[in-house]
Amino acid sequence: MSEKTSPDQALHDMTLAMLYLTRFKESGRFVPDIPLFRAWKSYDWDTLDKLSEEELTIDRHGNKSLYLTEEGVAKAKEILEKYGISDWEK
Repeated sequence: MSEKTSPDQALHDMTLAMLYLTRFKESGRFVPDIPLFRAWKSYDWDTLDKLSEEELTIDRHGNKSLYLTEEGVAKAKEILEKYGISDWEK
């Protein structure tokens, strides 16, 4: 029998996955020619804070959206694979 994921870990994983799946691209705002991925912050605030603390997202308080870091994108892709969810790009 496989090990079950705790509700706290599932919330963490699914929030990051949903941020990734609902992302939109923004180019050139801070670093020219490097695309940045943003997502709207309409998820559990404690979970969003934890994702920011883990440097999976960059949260500029006061904004309605946040940035996904390269590490956040990579982790989100791992989560999609773990749960058998297809990426938009595939």
